[in-house]
Amino acid sequence: MKLVTHPSHPMAGREEVHLADLREESFIFFREDFVLHSRILNECMNAGFRPNVIYETSQWDFISEMVAENLGIGLLPERICRDLDPEKVKVISLNPSIPWHLGVIWRKDRYLSFAAREWLKHTKSYVWDAE
Repeated sequence: MKLVTHPSHPMAGREEVHLADLREESFIFFREDFVLHSRILNECMNAGFRPNVIYETSQWDFISEMVAENLGIGLLPERICRDLDPEKVKVISLNPSIPWHLGVIWRKDRYLSFAAREWLKHTKSYVWDAE
């Protein structure tokens, strides 16, 4: 996970930020029904604070757009951050880092539709091309 801020944010010039340094910030979060919501919330609580969540969404691109409008900060997976416009947002490493690993599981002995096979092919190429 990476911190995403507006380029004018006071922390935008830093190479890395401690999660505890974000205790006074306004966060834009994923919705509660996303695993990342509880993952980030737990990490903040472990760092000694409950984040001030001003908005929740199901869309990562909406989080980055709100940050680009200087409405708050966000925490997004590193892979997503690679595609963000550096003119609009600043991506900063967290210390300690918050690892986020995505897994895909399917049964080899079961039929997969054409759409499912294409989705798997696309997902594999997207993730592996990024590494």
